[in-house]
Amino acid sequence: KTIMEPQVALDDSSSHEDHKDIVEVETQVTVRSLLVGGLAGVIVAVSNIYVGLKIGWSFGASQFAALLAFTVIKPLSKQQNMPWSGYFGPKENCSAQTCGTAASMLSAGFTYSIPALYWTGTLTGEVTQNILSFLLFTTAVGFFGMFLAVPMRTNAIIHQKLTFPSGTSTAYLIKSLHEGATGAAEGRQKTKVMMISFVAAVAFTIFTNYVPIFANFYIPAYCENSYIGCAEAAILGWFIIVSPLQVGAGLIMGLNAATSLLLGTVVAWGILAPTLYHTGVVSKLRHFAVEEPGADYFLIWTAIAITVVGAFGDLFAQYQMFIDGFYAVKSKILYAYHYCTRRQREDEQVPIFDTNNNPEEEPEELDPAPAHEQIPVWVWLPGLLLSCVITMVILQVYFGVAWYESLLASFLGLLLSVVCIQCTGRTDVNPTGIAGKCTQFVFAGVNPNIGVNLWTAGISASAGSQSVDMLQDLKTGHILRASPRAQLIAQSMGSLFGIFASVFGFTLFATAYPCILQNPDTPDYSCPFPMPAVVSWYGLAVGLTTGFETALPPGSAWGVLTGALFALILTILKHKLPEDKKKWVPSAVAFGLGFLTPSIVPQSLMFFAGAGISFFWERKSPDSFGLFVAVISAGLIAGEGVGGILNAIAMIAGGTGKWCGGIPEGYC
Repeated sequence: KTIMEPQVALDDSSSHEDHKDIVEVETQVTVRSLLVGGLAGVIVAVSNIYVGLKIGWSFGASQFAALLAFTVIKPLSKQQNMPWSGYFGPKENCSAQTCGTAASMLSAGFTYSIPALYWTGTLTGEVTQNILSFLLFTTAVGFFGMFLAVPMRTNAIIHQKLTFPSGTSTAYLIKSLHEGATGAAEGRQKTKVMMISFVAAVAFTIFTNYVPIFANFYIPAYCENSYIGCAEAAILGWFIIVSPLQVGAGLIMGLNAATSLLLGTVVAWGILAPTLYHTGVVSKLRHFAVEEPGADYFLIWTAIAITVVGAFGDLFAQYQMFIDGFYAVKSKILYAYHYCTRRQREDEQVPIFDTNNNPEEEPEELDPAPAHEQIPVWVWLPGLLLSCVITMVILQVYFGVAWYESLLASFLGLLLSVVCIQCTGRTDVNPTGIAGKCTQFVFAGVNPNIGVNLWTAGISASAGSQSVDMLQDLKTGHILRASPRAQLIAQSMGSLFGIFASVFGFTLFATAYPCILQNPDTPDYSCPFPMPAVVSWYGLAVGLTTGFETALPPGSAWGVLTGALFALILTILKHKLPEDKKKWVPSAVAFGLGFLTPSIVPQSLMFFAGAGISFFWERKSPDSFGLFVAVISAGLIAGEGVGGILNAIAMIAGGTGKWCGGIPEGYC
């Protein structure tokens, strides 16, 4: 699941009136905008490796990059006769954030499918042995998703007017920054608050890595030999571990999702796991293996059932997305044909074909971007085909995946990306995890090989992630009247930054923490990263390729059926109850995530703390909440990510000394 920047109550009517105050003459793509945007994206990309391994999610860099670009470039632009001098306006600011977003979101595969491939033994050896293949694979799937989004722009943004809340929010942020002295002052204030939270999170993460007593409160461990239940609570991870990242994520995830996650952890690891152990259903509380499974392995199947049924239920309840997606694909095929057979004049605006009518009929709307700013078919179509071919070659040569299997995965990625675009455009939630799981189900029938299952699912999920990010950026550009062609250049450069940053980040963390590549059934396994997304992908791949009758522990089928039915009931209630009642219905997906691993228990407490702060803050001071909640969240998340990077570098360099005073033996 991808968490984008928090949405705001904005609406884009796509009228020219919205854009009349945007400066028309402006150099949109410059070296300075690409460098600053790329820097922001690289910071977030490497941080997203840390974040994804910690909590299974990733965070976009659009607002972080937009604010950083404004803060750095605006003062420099006013200097005279310097290489970086010259007017800096909203369109160039848009290019900087586009570059940053592209760079930040290429880290996804390294936080779910690739570690799972190591767990299954498909990938072996040191992570450094696979750097070249990772670079090539990330390049291919990244550009595949980017080019895939281009033909969807006119339908999703112009015709359907999908909101894309994060893209809309970023556009209005950029617009406000350039509205005279007031906007600039507000921008500086936001940047100051963001940097304070960023620096505080970096310092806290580094300090508590060496003096953990200030962040880690292993309360049950102090009484495990004295009171009944303390030993079980300690094994199941009922600790308080303070995390700026998780508090920051809680600020923007909403009280319903945070409460649902906490409720799931309480039910799973406070009630069900001890019950399974004390009734003799399982012999251990934690043992992640088919042989002598512990409660953690038993309950992962219930978690998968709840999250999969809940996510698919939400998707199918919005069936209109599938219809709109079908018309979008049909429309762009016809568009490509008409474009190739009837060239338009350079000054002619591009018509938008009505997806519900004959495209030969006169269109009702025109794209405000002139033809010379559009991305021509001869750019995106060869790019799409070439990236698809390169993906097939890389997977066959390096990883033994047949070319036709990669081709099928790319086709599924195309179809599922359309659904991801429709879903994100409406709700700001990108169901890339569901795109991956759909592909896993398909390939369970095509080729029940666990490596093929995970590689092909990674293609679909990465395509969905990149295509949605590109559409979010194009929505921002549409509101600011930026050139789509200029944005494609910025997106391409950002992708190049992100390719190297994500591979570097994964190599760094896997080298510093080898447990990331080890299967949890390894004796005495311990890892500071819970990796909930990896656990989910690995579990489903094992079940689909080896047979659920083999993978499921005895008796767990009842948990799977009960979890699936529970998720279905929650989904129906979510979509059938009146609006004022829906907020009381737990999120099935968040509830199921609480079942994935005991390591998520401390996270759920921090998410809930962050959501609680957000809830009361909004009611106490709605103005300051609206002004600062997003930037504080971004600063805390990126700050802990950067702190984690520095800790990993120190560990590789040998700086692992800790002061463990006050920490129970075996927990430091």
